[in-house]
Amino acid sequence: MLGTKFGLGSKGIIVLAVAAILAATTGVLSASASTTVGISGTLSNDGSLIQYGTYRYNSGGAASFNCTNSVGLYNGQDWFKLGLRNTANVQITDSPSWDSSGQTRSFHTTAGSSSIPYGHYAINGRMGEHYVIPNDWAGNLTW
Repeated sequence: MLGTKFGLGSKGIIVLAVAAILAATTGVLSASASTTVGISGTLSNDGSLIQYGTYRYNSGGAASFNCTNSVGLYNGQDWFKLGLRNTANVQITDSPSWDSSGQTRSFHTTAGSSSIPYGHYAINGRMGEHYVIPNDWAGNLTW
């Protein structure tokens, strides 16, 4: 018997079994919990790509961004795009666009999946070329 071989006795085996169940359950619950973090940035008015340097850990699954502050408005055009870049400096998602505050868009892998693999990701961003509008954005990244 395992209990007598390691000197645990039947109560020790029960304690180990309960601990194993709790550890497995906690792992499942934490893996499915989402994280929301406020992020913001300034884009280049010439439309060039900005690669932000802060990497955040994603435990895998869906990812979305809710815009709370969109870039400025000029002639009815005020879009900006964001994408997720891995630590190999490769953008692994599409680049959804936002054209006003209050919008939420989901990220999809370049293969079309709504499930982003676990790993560390930073933001790529760009906006339309406009030299007279504010170019700051902000919102909440959830994954």
